Amino acid sequence: MHSCQSAGVKAVGGHTKGNSMAQVATVTERILEAIAQSPGCRIEDVACACPDLSWDQVFLEVDRLSRRGEVLLRLEGRGIYTLRLPAI
Repeated sequence: MHSCQSAGVKAVGGHTKGNSMAQVATVTERILEAIAQSPGCRIEDVACACPDLSWDQVFLEVDRLSRRGEVLLRLEGRGIYTLRLPAI
């Protein structure tokens, strides 16, 4: 079983500061930020970094980003995938 406390991924806030008021970061922005902060993390780690998102929300967005080439999935073992951002 995977524990968020042992994941080693920082929580990614749902709010970012704008010029005059707080703006809610999009699901995409938060997931990309979590992966950028911890390259090679697992989807469970990203879900832990975004505790107000469901695992399904994280999975669907990672799937979409992967299909667009914005996130790279790497099979590490049976059913274990790690996430990275592509090199710029």
